[in-house]
Amino acid sequence: MKKRTVCLIALMSAMTMALTGCSVGNSVDNSAEAANVDGVSIPLGEVNFYLRYQQTQMAMYSGYFGEDFMNQDLMGTGSIYGETVKDTVMQTLEEYYLVEAHADDLGISLTDEDKDAAATAADAFLAANDSKTLEAMSADKETVAHVLKLMALQNKAYPVSYTHLRAHETGRNL
Repeated sequence: MKKRTVCLIALMSAMTMALTGCSVGNSVDNSAEAANVDGVSIPLGEVNFYLRYQQTQMAMYSGYFGEDFMNQDLMGTGSIYGETVKDTVMQTLEEYYLVEAHADDLGISLTDEDKDAAATAADAFLAANDSKTLEAMSADKETVAHVLKLMALQNKAYPVSYTHLRAHETGRNL
């Protein structure tokens, strides 16, 4: 887990440099509620961070689809790809928060080693990026570490069926 987290942060650090000029002058209220899952607020700062992370992942596709691919309807759905990515980020974070809220029900938890690895990786990420990049990504230690912990929980939940989580979310029996 620790090695994967450090590798993930190294990749994120390298790719975030492309974001530095994308949000000059934009300010995000990181504590504002972006969504609410089971009564738990998802902070806008975490949404912005995870979205920016996804944008860095997508940047490598510009060679295949062109520089403006995020503003194109690549899927033929009538929605530009950038909007699809935003929707997917929100769905993913909502799922992460559901997993976190129901971790006990799923029989999963983070070990002290997992928590330490997330904190260490967050520190490395913060040290590897300049303040302009960190501000554009809403990246502070708490945000980065929490998103990494959510990702780690999701990885532990992956083998577990979340049919009952979806049923709980929608109020339906699946």
